[in-house]
Amino acid sequence: MALKLEAQFRFYPGAHINVYRAQDGQLIETAVFSGENYHKNLVSITSQIGCPVGCSFCFLKNYKTVRNVSPAEHLEQVRLAVDGSDVSWFDPDKPLKVSLTRTGEPLLNPDTIDGVVNIAETYSPSFQLASIMPNTKNSQKLLEYMMGYLHGYKESFQINVSMHTTNERKRKKMIPYKELMSFEEIAEFGAQWRQIVGKRKINLSFVLMEDCEVNIGKLREIFNPEHFAVRLALYLPSSEETAETHPPSVHERTKEEARIAREFGYDCIESVPGPVEFKWDTRPGSGLKMLR
Repeated sequence: MALKLEAQFRFYPGAHINVYRAQDGQLIETAVFSGENYHKNLVSITSQIGCPVGCSFCFLKNYKTVRNVSPAEHLEQVRLAVDGSDVSWFDPDKPLKVSLTRTGEPLLNPDTIDGVVNIAETYSPSFQLASIMPNTKNSQKLLEYMMGYLHGYKESFQINVSMHTTNERKRKKMIPYKELMSFEEIAEFGAQWRQIVGKRKINLSFVLMEDCEVNIGKLREIFNPEHFAVRLALYLPSSEETAETHPPSVHERTKEEARIAREFGYDCIESVPGPVEFKWDTRPGSGLKMLR
């Protein structure tokens, strides 16, 4: 077994965070959302131990990158969540969705694709991947391979691009990774993804912060609504530091930005935190914080 359970934090109703100890002693965090408040079993897995990006709005900027998660560890996180779950609200009869949204940037781990393939061939879930869209040889190779593999995959594979503002200069300050795709490059990739994979548009994801401009008209000049949808969410700061740096917006702004996005022809997803997320800190890195 690649991973051994170190700690489990249960948040009623319907969520738990597992922290596993890897064979080399490193900690890997997995979150599971299930039960009556969720229409799917969502397993959110870690792709890197630590994070190399350093986003100004994320607590994980305080965790230096130690190493990548192996293909076996990708699969083991899902296996332990699904087959090893001992929480009463986990519903094995609901469909499974695997989300690469915990610690790390999936497209900076060369083992991500083998991890995805292992999971796909074992459980056939739908997938979600959140990414800053790095512009490296490795990330380009991963995306090309992924498009080829997913061309015939029966379930959906959703990519959420971490945007957060339509001001590209501001975005590069918030997401200080030196090699990022430009907005134009993301737009070109979205057209290619839509043509080859086809099932789902790519989501342009905005967590709304008061200091971050979201100009849907400017967005429409670059991103075709035939290839992209807009995802809007309330920003839930992960620490006092991030709350001071980026004050969260109010719920009314989500509604207004969604209305404007639909007027410009975008499919728009309004992501509202569930009862667990409003009450407890379940964001990436929260299990590691509690274990400390």
